Amino acid sequence: MGYILDGHYYKGKPAERLRRPVNSTLKQHEHNRQRLDHAKDIIQPYDRNGKPNQSFIEAYPTESKEVYHFLPDNEQLMKGQ
Repeated sequence: MGYILDGHYYKGKPAERLRRPVNSTLKQHEHNRQRLDHAKDIIQPYDRNGKPNQSFIEAYPTESKEVYHFLPDNEQLMKGQ
């Protein structure tokens, strides 16, 4: 049985250490992709100091308005005038 390494075919059984970096690289890529795909799912509605989180308002505009009653900055300015 042979194997391909860096685009070259080699006869014989591949060393076990040659497979590990590929598997770990694929796993790392998968974890990074999942982290990016689901990053907005962990955004909290409030900051640590109790103020509305602007990132949450941008990520979930409908929920922030209907559920948490957050108003965008421009609407707050208009109501304050």
